[in-house]
Amino acid sequence: QLKDIAYWFDIAGVEVVGVLDGTFLEKMKTIGDDLESFNKKLPNVRVKCTYKNYFQHKELMKSWCEVVKVNVIEVPKDITDVSAFWKVHAISLRDCKSVSNISALQNVHTLIHSGCSDVSRLGNVRILILPDSTSLTDVSVLGSVHTLVLSGCHSISDVSALGDVHTLFLLSCNSITDVSALGNVHSLNLCGCTAITSVSSLKNVHTLDLRYCTSITDVSGLGNVHTLDLRN
Repeated sequence: QLKDIAYWFDIAGVEVVGVLDGTFLEKMKTIGDDLESFNKKLPNVRVKCTYKNYFQHKELMKSWCEVVKVNVIEVPKDITDVSAFWKVHAISLRDCKSVSNISALQNVHTLIHSGCSDVSRLGNVRILILPDSTSLTDVSVLGSVHTLVLSGCHSISDVSALGDVHTLFLLSCNSITDVSALGNVHSLNLCGCTAITSVSSLKNVHTLDLRYCTSITDVSGLGNVHTLDLRN
């Protein structure tokens, strides 16, 4: 019943209240054009969405995302257009290989996108996770990202613009040789970065992971690092 859904939504302080799927959307159709006023009555609500029926409810999904704080945690792998999700809080595009234009997502809080090749519009994303983005070469616009995860990004060699990132994961990014600009990063994970030879500039990093960095032989300057992982 719609009144039951409204009651469920009206729990004070609840951030994630449920799953937005096809059945739920069908029930919400009865609200129609009154979605905006409905949302104003429940300003703290964020909907958790594992949306498997995007193509069946595309227009309704678009209208919902435009007025409600929707937390989309996963979208279908065969999706091509993500413009409807411009107002979501967090979105995972992992394995969504058909998505080429993600400019609409430039203001989301959290974005996971595997195989990404262009991040030129993503400088405002707070948490950005880019696994297996092997064709990505330029990350110079990501210096304001709070938490940045680059995993298996073998074409990235220049990370000099990332010195102000708070939490930085450069996992198995084997083309990176120079990390001298990363001395102010709070938490830095360089696991598997086998081309790095010098880490003397990282003495002020709070948490430093150098596992499987097989080319590093001298860590004598890292005595002030709070947490240091050197396991191989």
